[in-house]
Amino acid sequence: YTLSLHDALPICPDMDVQLQATQTVHVYFSCQPELIEGSMRIVLRWDNSHANGADLDAHLFMPDGGHVYYSNTSHGAAQLDHDGGIQPTPMEFSPETMTINSFISGKYCFAIHDYAYNSGPWHGINTVVDIFDSNGLLQTILGPAQNAAGGWWRVIEIDGSNQSITTIDVLGSSQPSCN
Repeated sequence: YTLSLHDALPICPDMDVQLQATQTVHVYFSCQPELIEGSMRIVLRWDNSHANGADLDAHLFMPDGGHVYYSNTSHGAAQLDHDGGIQPTPMEFSPETMTINSFISGKYCFAIHDYAYNSGPWHGINTVVDIFDSNGLLQTILGPAQNAAGGWWRVIEIDGSNQSITTIDVLGSSQPSCN
């Protein structure tokens, strides 16, 4: 089945849902304000409904050396809109959203850090990255398996001159070098 929220502001993408008799299904939408033409939003979400839920952090490394993350929430036309962290009640997905309102020429690198487990193993459960532009969902990338080796997931690169996205999908044990 596909679950849709119509006429919703902010914008909520459709979600495919698997239903099974006698089982409760939790559906988590990542609803965001509408994007302007030429902008892009990256949404990190993960299942935080288990004991010792992961504290995942989105990082955007920019062509001019800027770095947007929880301690530096904006640089130029990019900002961390929402820092999910570990939820007070670990019964929900923990979205983090980052928006690039306009691009400069050069390479952008988006990576995720498993804060409590810098060099691994990976603790993100059902980690998903959704990438949107003003026309809607561009791409969905599924995260590494739980307990995979590494605490830094280098997810994508974006070419600032044409906004083309290259999937990297590499898990490592140190902060990625994106230059």
